[in-house]
Amino acid sequence: MKIVKNLLVFLVAILTISVLAVSVSALDVVINRVDLNGLTAESNSVVAGFSGEILPVKVIFTSNEDEEDVRVMAWLSGYKDEIEDSSGRMHLLSGSTYTETISLRLPEDIDLSEEYTLYVRVEGKTGNIERSFNLRMQRESYEAELLELQVKSTVKAGSGLPVTVVVKNTGYEELEDLVVVARILGTDVVARAYLSDLPSADSEDEDDEEEDNDAIEKVLTMDLPGNLASGTYTLEVKVENDDFETVAKRSITVTGVDKMTQVYVAERSKEAKAGEEAEFEVTLVNLANELKVYEFVPEPNGNLAIDTEPTILAVPSGNSKTFLVKATADKKGTYSFAVKVVVDGKVASRVSLSLKATSGFFDTETTIAIVLAIIFAVLLIVLIVLLTKKPQKAEEFEESYY
Repeated sequence: MKIVKNLLVFLVAILTISVLAVSVSALDVVINRVDLNGLTAESNSVVAGFSGEILPVKVIFTSNEDEEDVRVMAWLSGYKDEIEDSSGRMHLLSGSTYTETISLRLPEDIDLSEEYTLYVRVEGKTGNIERSFNLRMQRESYEAELLELQVKSTVKAGSGLPVTVVVKNTGYEELEDLVVVARILGTDVVARAYLSDLPSADSEDEDDEEEDNDAIEKVLTMDLPGNLASGTYTLEVKVENDDFETVAKRSITVTGVDKMTQVYVAERSKEAKAGEEAEFEVTLVNLANELKVYEFVPEPNGNLAIDTEPTILAVPSGNSKTFLVKATADKKGTYSFAVKVVVDGKVASRVSLSLKATSGFFDTETTIAIVLAIIFAVLLIVLIVLLTKKPQKAEEFEESYY
């Protein structure tokens, strides 16, 4: 009895599986044509694809029934989960022909000795239909990758900037006469180096697994000028030869000459009588790793006479020195002015100062008033003299004709 019961269970299971199998293949769709990269693919043909490229898979199919939630899928053998792609879901009408194009990105880590299978499937709720094609993968002939680019994010002007690059040949052919060029965009700072020839990872030179000859590391040192202004720059690293080039970029911050010079002013605002000289004391601190020669350039101001003492000052590395700014106003008022601190041809700092000129004995307005008063007094004296002088009698001017 128990044997009969087990036999019935087994028959039911077989029947269930058979029904499911029938339902899985029940989607009545015909795949008319599959185009790979614009070329029609046949089941027994071998189609070439380049690693890393996006392969357009165009599927043309006809539905012989009404079906909802149908999608078109494509994947590569061994990479179904990683690079599977599919269309959106659609509602099929019986007797209608549809076209769907899927963009399938091919993997980078290919083995040229292997042949891959490309699967294309039309899938719905009641089942699916699929076709497969042989796909042979290959690499671009001349191609390389910057596996690593190491550089400091902050550097001082006047110092050396090391740039470390690791270049790998990811193409099919050997790369000859490779050159790496590093430059800071917007400046004249550039460094270049020659790289040895790089064989392909698939070449005979790469049979030795203990040594990877398809990659090379190189360190370039970029000499930054001392007068490079502070700011954020773009570092561009280019690896190239006659057949190809690849470029990578990084942002770096340069602490320029204006950050290596500290300026301290004892008093930024002073008061003096018009016509008198006011002195401002300014201290410079040289934070650079070498002696710097500073020049002081007053900005023109028509209302002030501005001078510095001295006009040029040499400050050793890590030391400080003081200079004077002298200003004289020709009339009373409040004046703002500035003196630029120049080093290595760049403005390291701009010292802003203020002078309040009060009335003085020799200021322009007082001098003009005194001159006008003197002129007025002289004219008044002359007028008084003319008015008080007695006129001569007429007969004194008569001539005698005797």
